[in-house]
Amino acid sequence: MKTKKLFLGLLFTSVFAASVTAQGFEGKITMKLDYDLPEEMQSQAAMLPTESIAYYKSNSSRIETESMFGQQTFIVNEKKESILLIDMMGQKIAMKLDIPEEQESEKPTIEYVKGSKEIAGYTCKKAIVKYKNEEVEVYYTEEIKAHSDKISGLKGFPMEYQVTSKGMTIKTTVTEVLIESVPDDKFTISEEYTLMTFEEFQNMMGGSTE
Repeated sequence: MKTKKLFLGLLFTSVFAASVTAQGFEGKITMKLDYDLPEEMQSQAAMLPTESIAYYKSNSSRIETESMFGQQTFIVNEKKESILLIDMMGQKIAMKLDIPEEQESEKPTIEYVKGSKEIAGYTCKKAIVKYKNEEVEVYYTEEIKAHSDKISGLKGFPMEYQVTSKGMTIKTTVTEVLIESVPDDKFTISEEYTLMTFEEFQNMMGGSTE
């Protein structure tokens, strides 16, 4: 049960990161992952990834994360489709995810506050993003313009932020930004993946993940 909650927490973080679209930026962004885990999950800390790699091109994004669960890749393509790819235990699984309307409609309020720091060579400003049940401290740069479904209205690209899910807090910090060409097939589903629904995947994982 704890392992499933850990896995779902990682997927949620990938979804959050992939919701960002870097406008006018094409390239690769590497991110460091740090964790604050509840006591009952401390023994599983070694299973967690320490790095995530993102690719951005036009209105598409791809987030790759490697852990003891295998590789999880979350894609948002030009058609605004949300696609999750999982390479796990010798299986390659693809899922097209439907984001609930209530999640899409929740727009945060953003307070721009004093505070700045340099992250990966970029000067970043501080903002507090307030949702109905959560506040997120974000450092962002205006040098990379971005749009995010999860941080709607933020004036730039989020370079450092924390997300809490399934009882754990994950801090994401950009460590490297590379401006380079990204091939279109980074944002498509390869034929080697088997398409299934999230419910089918949940049953394969052993039922409820609550």
